[in-house]
Amino acid sequence: IFVGCYLVEAVLQSDLRCFFDIGCLQQLIDSLSLVNISALDIILNSTASHYQEKSSLLEIVSNLMIEEWNNQTFYNNYFNICQPSVCTATYIGYGNIVYIITTIIGLIGGLTKVYRFIVPIFLRIIVRVIIPFIRKKRGMNNNGEILGNGCLGDDAKTYMLATISPLSIVIDETINTLRYARLVATITNVPQIKTPHLI
Repeated sequence: IFVGCYLVEAVLQSDLRCFFDIGCLQQLIDSLSLVNISALDIILNSTASHYQEKSSLLEIVSNLMIEEWNNQTFYNNYFNICQPSVCTATYIGYGNIVYIITTIIGLIGGLTKVYRFIVPIFLRIIVRVIIPFIRKKRGMNNNGEILGNGCLGDDAKTYMLATISPLSIVIDETINTLRYARLVATITNVPQIKTPHLI
């Protein structure tokens, strides 16, 4: 048994050897003036504990004064006592760099295949349905000419230019570029560029 400036520190540094020795325990009882208590009534049995006689109280308190853990898990009893209405489990997974790269490549490949299927259909709808509908609504035939008396004044020319679709402008510019390339190749004696049969 240690004595120090602070009671708690002294007790934690002490051990229980005195409680296993009848002579020491009797001296402690006599010094505390405890009546009607004999050392034989409170002496400790060293075989009943897994702690040794020299184990400090700090060690015993650090182990929560537990002699032995008996871990027996009964999930059925737990659920019967708690009776949870819902039981869920959560798993958080993080993708590594290989998974991210393969996912992006797969996404790009899938989009390419979808675009190859959708873009021709979309262009057919524009060429066969939307452009004829706009021309019909604005009074033009399929060649882009204004239907009417055949007189083209400034207003009529402006009207016709306003009704030309952006798609036809792109096609016309492409054809004009190919014609210009053929003309330059002819003048400079460079082998001619193969162009579509439309030119």
